[in-house]
Amino acid sequence: MTANIDPKNALLYPEVLPEAITTTASTSGASIAAYGAFSPYVIAFNNLITNQDNAILIRLDNDSGHGALESVTGARPPQRPYEPLDILCENSLDLWAVGTGTSYAAFTMKITKLTILEKIRYGLALTPEENELSNQFEVYKQFIAGRLKLIESNQFKKIVEVAKVISPTAGSTTTIGKKINVKNGEKAVLLSIGANALGYSGPGGNDTYIVINRDVSYTTYAKLDYKAMPADGYQLPMYIPAINQMEVTVENTTALTDFPIIYRYGIADLTILEKIRWGLTNQMSTEDDVIASEYDLHKAVEAGVM
Repeated sequence: MTANIDPKNALLYPEVLPEAITTTASTSGASIAAYGAFSPYVIAFNNLITNQDNAILIRLDNDSGHGALESVTGARPPQRPYEPLDILCENSLDLWAVGTGTSYAAFTMKITKLTILEKIRYGLALTPEENELSNQFEVYKQFIAGRLKLIESNQFKKIVEVAKVISPTAGSTTTIGKKINVKNGEKAVLLSIGANALGYSGPGGNDTYIVINRDVSYTTYAKLDYKAMPADGYQLPMYIPAINQMEVTVENTTALTDFPIIYRYGIADLTILEKIRWGLTNQMSTEDDVIASEYDLHKAVEAGVM
């Protein structure tokens, strides 16, 4: 299976999107995934989960650089989450399996449009307009003073777990739990999915995929190869917001018997900042407009200080 994510579809940025891909490695390098021409978005490569094999090296090339990451998988934990990474890719990201054997790789990418604060953190140049905003909000001064940090709003009303064991017939697409219909003014955020890649001993594991459908326009928003998913009860982290609907399905070619799958999602109100960042002006109330004007939130979002 090849990469499924199109970074330019990350309209509700910042999003943390997952991939899980099985690849036959080659000594010259077999492509696991390749992403390019995704401006004005950027990708931060965050998590990498692999099988353990001394004969396989995972290499990441980004932008004009070669070998930004070169990891022999024999030194990595077997299909378990490890410490997060942060490798910025402004123009391209290419992931390779070098060696011999079968590579199972799951990974996550934070896809966003860089704020002024993020540009400062990564050491990137600001435009004259961005410099003006930086000075207005004292972004650079407060950042180097250690007073200003990147803020992620994760204040959910509730976090729900959906855990199922399914036995679908051959050639099925099965919705796990129910389709999540999001109320107006709220967001549903998919937080993690687990399927225990080493724990299922029944038939059909080699041709089974976990599919994430987001809102109306993005069916098959992400497609994960079950065999490349984390093992031993671990889950693949992600952060995928939806403002209309969300659905997790299992697509299988061969019939499955007692196939386990679990995922978590959170429900929260849309903030004024999110409405501004995501261009949801149709959901801005009169009160929202007053508050946004009072606190200069439009410029604050652009500066990345809120």
